[in-house]
Amino acid sequence: MEHFRKIMEVNYFGMIAVSKACLPLLKKRASRACDAPPRIVLVTSFAGLVPGQLSMGAYCASKHAAEAFGHALRSELECWGIREGA
Repeated sequence: MEHFRKIMEVNYFGMIAVSKACLPLLKKRASRACDAPPRIVLVTSFAGLVPGQLSMGAYCASKHAAEAFGHALRSELECWGIREGA
């Protein structure tokens, strides 16, 4: 179980923490008239799109969670004019 916690802490909760830290800057930029809208890019893995591979359950679970977070974030940031790409 500790292995799963460590993997989730880095691959999922770490992504959330960094995303939240960047949001104030992205919102500030979005409020100014500029050529390109701000964008946040989440780096996931093909493992987040396919069923788990043998002995990679923790990694695959963390990447599936990261993909879901990206989809939710995309919807939430739309009103600010911030784009998300995973």
